[in-house]
Amino acid sequence: MIYRKPSQAVLALALVGILFWTAGCARLSQGLKPSPKTVLKKIHPSDYPALLDDMALDGLEHGVVQSLAFYNRIPKTRKFQFGKDQFAARHMIHTLEHFLAFIRTRPDSREMREYITHNYWVYRSVGGKKGGRVLFTGYFEPILSGQAEKTPEYRYPIYARPEDIVSVDLSRFSEKYKGDTIVGRVTDHKVIPYYDRKAIDSRNALDG
Repeated sequence: MIYRKPSQAVLALALVGILFWTAGCARLSQGLKPSPKTVLKKIHPSDYPALLDDMALDGLEHGVVQSLAFYNRIPKTRKFQFGKDQFAARHMIHTLEHFLAFIRTRPDSREMREYITHNYWVYRSVGGKKGGRVLFTGYFEPILSGQAEKTPEYRYPIYARPEDIVSVDLSRFSEKYKGDTIVGRVTDHKVIPYYDRKAIDSRNALDG
């Protein structure tokens, strides 16, 4: 299920992650065996969602640019499964480059729908067992202001990894601790817990 008025993050996922430029798609998918685990279903253009958004396209453009950076880092022959179809990374790049050029013209909602309808295949998630519901998640990367010197406005420092911090792989002592690691510091030849938040913020344990 795709919401008719998704957030910017969901719109980026719906348009960039599961839309494909139609030119040459059939040729790329020939000879590839579809995965039996089909979680996406190609839908008919008459069933395409409204694709409305009440936010500026800047965020979507940024998402496309970041997606292009990812696909350009991996082998161009790597395959991605969408429903019964498979596409190589080079095709994903082709898709995103065309879409990026289009959204930079700042189309309105009608132009966006017409462009997608005529140039892309849209895939819908089949959803879970409980009514086909789908949960979309997103990530937020804040940009924080700061400066090198402490001031009343900038009171909280950002510390680099302390030089005296040590990590201990407990699996080297016993198999029952496989995957467990503790972090601390060495004092008098003993590993003790590292300074907690109170010691760092209130007692300035890392100063100097």
